[in-house]
Amino acid sequence: MIRLVYNVSSGSGFANPGMRNLGRVAFYLACLALWLILAAFGVELWARARPAPAFDTPASIPFEMTAARRLFEPLYARYCPDWPFPLPEVPELTALAGADAQERERIAQERGEWILLVDHDETVVGTYGAALHGLSLDNGLSSLLAVPLTEKSRALSLRNALQQVFSGATLPLVTLPVHENDTAGAVKVALHPLVEHGETRGVFLAFSDSLYLPGVKRFKPNVVLKTFTTTVMMEQFSTNSHGFRGPEITVPKPPGRIRIACIGGSTTVWGFRDALTYPAMLQWMLRECYPGYADRIEVVNCGIYGLNSTEEPALIEEVAALEPDLLVHYNFINDLTAHLNGWLHSDAAWRSSLERGKRLLRHSRLLDRYANEYLLPSDERLAEFLHRRSLGNMEASMNTATACGMEAFFCSFAGIAPEAVSEHNRAYVEQALTRTIFPDLSLEAYTRIRELYNALLQDLCATKGAGYIPVAEEVRGECDLFLDECHFNPCGTEAQAQAVFRHIKDQVLVLLQQG
Repeated sequence: MIRLVYNVSSGSGFANPGMRNLGRVAFYLACLALWLILAAFGVELWARARPAPAFDTPASIPFEMTAARRLFEPLYARYCPDWPFPLPEVPELTALAGADAQERERIAQERGEWILLVDHDETVVGTYGAALHGLSLDNGLSSLLAVPLTEKSRALSLRNALQQVFSGATLPLVTLPVHENDTAGAVKVALHPLVEHGETRGVFLAFSDSLYLPGVKRFKPNVVLKTFTTTVMMEQFSTNSHGFRGPEITVPKPPGRIRIACIGGSTTVWGFRDALTYPAMLQWMLRECYPGYADRIEVVNCGIYGLNSTEEPALIEEVAALEPDLLVHYNFINDLTAHLNGWLHSDAAWRSSLERGKRLLRHSRLLDRYANEYLLPSDERLAEFLHRRSLGNMEASMNTATACGMEAFFCSFAGIAPEAVSEHNRAYVEQALTRTIFPDLSLEAYTRIRELYNALLQDLCATKGAGYIPVAEEVRGECDLFLDECHFNPCGTEAQAQAVFRHIKDQVLVLLQQG
């Protein structure tokens, strides 16, 4: 028999219970760690393989004007003086293909366009409608086709776009800057193929006036939108002689008139009709509130599509020529769409070790789906970004308004409230709205950034002595108020106007009584 002898003095040997227990613990911990790694790997694979939840577009979000009119008829009746009235009847470009020359001429005139039919050899085989100011065939079609387009990523010239359509491509509306030294501005060009027996025989070039002046983000004066289609969510749009949306205003301002200028981007200028924008609704509410002063109250929609905060101080200086008493600002989303996605992919957003760890975790599909909000940079880092891209410009706008003698009010920026989103609409809001604009953000993450901006804006207003209007705090909803992540439907637009109305009406009354 062989007997194992345990050496007490050395403390070694297989019979030590403490060592055996320690070994078991280490073994179990290693197994647990391996199991957790495999489980995490498996769950991550599941998250990557799992298809995005299916969703339906909510019934409150129409994509066709006839449906929109039915849905929001009470608001049309309240704010549009001549309601009911028919939708504009403007023929579609698709009607050109099956029409004869006389019918094509009628279509061009009703659309207010100059339409050319061009064949493969770049020969004009048909012209319909009146040539627009600054456009002609005096120097042949080649000189026109050589003009570079503004959408450089789509085509270098109109000739390139024409060739793409002949090859079967479908192009969106492109912009042709043919009036660079003229106040008439650029023109838009819609390209539509003439297909016969499955082959593209020609292309219609439909030229129409652009809304914009050349080289600047400003509307042309006295524009009336004519190329309406039932699938475009805009049935009427016009500008006055000053290039702002809505009815004419008098400059110099008549004695006793109280004028309010609303500035911002699309979330200010937006509306199915001029009368359904928030500035127009605000004017209606103020006149209803003070009927004895109704003819002295005027609200001007000075919003410009795509305007960002770096461009707003210059706009405020221009708006000062209208002699407004009050200025109301509502904007934010354009700063984010221009800068946020790029910043989140830069080292500037992730400076500390903890933040760099978060950045690595953002590559997980599982964590991106269920913990996206917690993997943002710190509030300190987000605040630095917001000050650099938005709030510094807001301060400049406040200073400009003060220097121009305007009392300024700045609104918090509203958005779909996560707690208000129903289970049925959750997938639609997350996938079709938020992730479309900000691929790296969940609704909760975007809301956190938006609410941080609002809090910082409120502090800035208190510091600078500007008015703060809590639109976001008072207008909370989901698809019942919003068409997308930031643009209100008419019900939301009314709620936006009501929030502004509640916070400026007392000051408006003071001005009316002083005047």
